[in-house]
Amino acid sequence: MKPTLLTSTLAALGLAAALAAPALAAQPDGLHRGDPAGMYVWHRAGVDHGWHLETTDPRNTGAHTYTGTVTTDGKFTDVQLVRPEKDDSATIDGNGNLDFKFVTYSGIDGVDFRDPGGSKITLTLYLDGSLLPTSQIYLGDASRHPAANPFTLREPGYDGHPDGFDAGDGSGVYLWHRVAVDHGWHMETTDPAKTGAHTYTGMVTTDGKFVDVQGVQLESDDSVGLDGNGNLTFSFKTYSGIDGVDWRVDGGTHMTFTLYEDGQLLSSSSINVGDASHHPAGDPFSLGV
Repeated sequence: MKPTLLTSTLAALGLAAALAAPALAAQPDGLHRGDPAGMYVWHRAGVDHGWHLETTDPRNTGAHTYTGTVTTDGKFTDVQLVRPEKDDSATIDGNGNLDFKFVTYSGIDGVDFRDPGGSKITLTLYLDGSLLPTSQIYLGDASRHPAANPFTLREPGYDGHPDGFDAGDGSGVYLWHRVAVDHGWHMETTDPAKTGAHTYTGMVTTDGKFVDVQGVQLESDDSVGLDGNGNLTFSFKTYSGIDGVDWRVDGGTHMTFTLYEDGQLLSSSSINVGDASHHPAGDPFSLGV
């Protein structure tokens, strides 16, 4: 899946695009059967990798019918109903779109799916035949609301440790986000054995606040810190081992990275982002938070 890396794209698509990974990367906080009426959407990496869309209604409010269409520039696979009953359905229509219908009381109905090859999904959601208010659409761990309905979500393209990343791999910077126990951002550098040392430096800025900043396998010639403006700065002298820094962002929507190798802007081909080691379009580059 191809991630959206430039803030110009985020601006073009509004809040929906800003809610790429990791803002979508976990179930909305406190989702339980009988919660406020609406649709809850999130994406997960790992064992249950893929998209999840669920509905519920408060107890003793009667049934509501949730319907909708999801489109993708990829292909829907592994479509499975969640707690299906006879009046629930999820099907792929003749155009390859995912259509669903749930008659929901105070339980939970839903559908899980994947869309390999896609970079985005667009959702059009209805409650009892009318467009669902955005205040009843809950996205990701923080239960954010999209700017409109229909709305578009970008594929979470930077969750997960880059595939096969180990000390002594190709020279460069490796960057990813993780949820669960080690929730947060991770950036590490390495170089192939017997190629000598390279000095990686850079700055990361955010419209939020950096917290829990910790160095990874640092030595006397490595450093990380926050400057007077709250920006994250680092300098690593890297051989064939691993140097790095971990952090979290509070209250932000994006980060901007400016990365150098031996005093020169780092080639984007040496910047590896997320599980599939995507490369940004350039350096500097921005990622949604």
